[in-house]
Amino acid sequence: MTAVRVSPGILMDVRGVAVMGASALAGPIAGAIAAVIAIVVRLDLGGAGVLPGNGTAITVAIVGYLLARRRRADQGVLWPATFGLIGGLLQVAWVAAMPHDVAVVLLRTRAPLLLASFTLGFVLLAVVVGRDRERAERERRLAAILDWTPLFIGLLDPAGRVLQVNRAGLEFMERQTGSRRPFFWESARCAADPTAADRLRVAVERAAAGATARFEAELAGAGRCRLFDFQLHPVRDGAGRVVMLLPEGRDITEQRAAETRLKEAEVSLRQAQKMEAVGQLTGGIAHDFNNIISIIRGNLELLHRHALPEEVRRLVEAARRATTRAATLTGYLLAFSRKQQLRRAAVSTNGIVADAAAMLRRILGERIDVRLDLADDLRLGYFDPHQLETALLNLAINARDAMPEGGTLTIATGNARAKLTSVSDGMSGDLVRITVHDTGAGMTAEVLRRAVEPFFTTKPVGSGSGLGLSMVYGFVKQSGGHIEIDSAPGEGTTVTLYLPAAAGIDTEGKHARVATPAE
Repeated sequence: MTAVRVSPGILMDVRGVAVMGASALAGPIAGAIAAVIAIVVRLDLGGAGVLPGNGTAITVAIVGYLLARRRRADQGVLWPATFGLIGGLLQVAWVAAMPHDVAVVLLRTRAPLLLASFTLGFVLLAVVVGRDRERAERERRLAAILDWTPLFIGLLDPAGRVLQVNRAGLEFMERQTGSRRPFFWESARCAADPTAADRLRVAVERAAAGATARFEAELAGAGRCRLFDFQLHPVRDGAGRVVMLLPEGRDITEQRAAETRLKEAEVSLRQAQKMEAVGQLTGGIAHDFNNIISIIRGNLELLHRHALPEEVRRLVEAARRATTRAATLTGYLLAFSRKQQLRRAAVSTNGIVADAAAMLRRILGERIDVRLDLADDLRLGYFDPHQLETALLNLAINARDAMPEGGTLTIATGNARAKLTSVSDGMSGDLVRITVHDTGAGMTAEVLRRAVEPFFTTKPVGSGSGLGLSMVYGFVKQSGGHIEIDSAPGEGTTVTLYLPAAAGIDTEGKHARVATPAE
């Protein structure tokens, strides 16, 4: 530090300002340390200034701390000037402890300079410290704001290296190892978004060129991947050069999942509305068609009772068989439109499935292995048992056609709760689950979407009516149940029927088959 020599062996310097500043601005410990250092230096210099120099160091340290307790020394200009003036007066007072002739000379020639230099020096120190504290406080407040915002905010250099990120983005950034700073795109490691890293590199290059880039990318955090909607802004210096990049990302994972669920719900609603409209149309046509068939069958029965030539009788028999098939198709249409008459009863679902499996083994042949997986604690069902047998037969025929080279057909039963579907008409929320799974060719997404539409079939012309699954769908819906179909090419098909359970009866008995029919 600069010193002013006023007489041989006597030095007056600015160490007093440093000591008082340390005590007033940094606290008593810093003041004590500064005072000790000043005393050691003053003792090392020796001379007549040892006593006033050390006395000044001790007193300004104490007075600076006491004054700072009343008010911070770095606020405004007047208060720091008061500190400096008091410190200068203390230094001048200690000059009186020097030899008389030296003290007189110093007081006459240097006292104004000591007061002015101490005052100005302390004001300058207080202003510098005050501005530094204000800057640190602003940074702390800004960091608090950034850390509590849910947005991903950070700073990158123009090459894309991460300089700083807030709390929301910290878990998605690679940790710095040594002096190497991670690149922004190194956290894009999610398997569901393999091109994210390339998109981030392109965005960094575009922002470094001066343009704002917007993109979406999945970033890997602490054991999870999150989807972000990013904007990458260039930050320029006074000359207009891009010196930093500011990424601002909003986590849209839940929003995108909600949008996906909404789209799926809209598709399901449109499908349900379409099926309802088709069902109403089909029901009306089926009723009219059934009336026409009844007239035709009645007239054919009358003809059959008369003595007819053999050739005519064969034609009548063929017409009767055709009307029988037409009546069956009409029944399917009525089932799909949910206008058939159901004879509900409390039934043993396991018993129905076991009997149906015995019949299916004979119908499907040896190349298809029919297996059962029946729940021991299954509740009694409440539905039309004959319609369930028909539904199982239709599902088994579809499974056979999907396994031309043979395979396995598994029918399983179990209990379920009403959260899987909506239960109305005052029925309980307990359901019986029947699952039919085959190891066949499976269905594409487009075929699966239209699987229950009436007359839709992938079979060759003349090989199927396209009403099998439609009848199953109509029966389940009319029974107050729910149907789910899961299939993929090469993975087989699984059809799950949820039908109402009988109220007030917990489980089937070992030999239960059909309990009390509905009134």
